[in-house]
Amino acid sequence: MNALADYPSPTLEVPTFPSAKLAMWLFLATEVMLFSGLLAGCYVLKAGATGGNPNLWPTREQTHIQPWLGTLNTILLVVSSLCLSFALNALKSGNIKGTMGGFGLGFVLGSAFLGIKAWEYRDKFHHGLIPGSIAEAINNNQTHDSKRMQMLSSGQRVWLDLQRGQLEKYVHDHPNQQGPDMVAAKAFLASLRDGKKANGDYIRPLSPVEAAQEANRILEKYPDLPVYPALPNGNLWASFYFTLTGIHATHLFAGLILIAICLIRAISGGLPPENLDFAENTALYWHFVDLVWLFLFPLIYLI
Repeated sequence: MNALADYPSPTLEVPTFPSAKLAMWLFLATEVMLFSGLLAGCYVLKAGATGGNPNLWPTREQTHIQPWLGTLNTILLVVSSLCLSFALNALKSGNIKGTMGGFGLGFVLGSAFLGIKAWEYRDKFHHGLIPGSIAEAINNNQTHDSKRMQMLSSGQRVWLDLQRGQLEKYVHDHPNQQGPDMVAAKAFLASLRDGKKANGDYIRPLSPVEAAQEANRILEKYPDLPVYPALPNGNLWASFYFTLTGIHATHLFAGLILIAICLIRAISGGLPPENLDFAENTALYWHFVDLVWLFLFPLIYLI
């Protein structure tokens, strides 16, 4: 009995895996399902709305999508991911200055991405490309579809109100302008109102369909006028654009908060090289946000 006691009790060695990193991977798995569902839903709805006809979907020119801005944002995110990888390697080697530089530059580049995206949002609002307020471009065949006309009438009334307000502001702000573009703007504004001719005859305002067609005609001739376009499935496009880019921007903002925490801890000495969990999870989350953008970029800016 004593001889058996001289031998140590057998122990089972279980490979350890940081619980924080496991939690991050599980969280990213749910994020993959979220964005996969969004992208798949957008594809299915677009296919159902257009029937595979590209003419029934707004073009980049109509929606003021500028691929060079998307390319610039892609470069910013890719370089920021490289900066975080550099910061992580510097932390492992005890290079605190390199750690601070990597996290600091990554934070600046991520903030620049959000700044460009905010500018793009401002441009979309300026051109009236807001979900629920875009006039749908309707062809002659669709005018016989009473159900579709009823569905679109509410959104087109909103569009007409916005269009009248925008043109009234433009005419008021340019009282001395008498060029052909101003003449066209005043004529279009008059066609959206009730009125009378000099002989007292009633002037019927343009219907939503007629107004949408006239708006596109004017924009082809005077693209700088503040006239909102009528787009095929425009409200669906705007919903896709703001949903996908908005959710991604929210994730990016959360990532910037994590990077800022790493930077502050590195400056204050609260990010020791032997405890990499928080920094590694931050870099892992940022790489995921970067990867999602690599899918959104061609979908929004190139296709």
